[in-house]
Amino acid sequence: MSRVIFLCDMNSFFASVHQAEDPRLRGKPVIVGGDPAKRVGIVIAASVEAKKNTASRLEC
Repeated sequence: MSRVIFLCDMNSFFASVHQAEDPRLRGKPVIVGGDPAKRVGIVIAASVEAKKNTASRLEC
């Protein structure tokens, strides 16, 4: 029996959705993460613009 593993890298997807919903965010660095009011959380997704700056250095 053969097995197929399908990986879909959605790293920038969530940031792209925010940029599509809010035109003011287009072309700007966007990071989707935790709750800013609680000051906790992780980076879930970073836009292409954010990765060009410092976000790519934060990814492990």
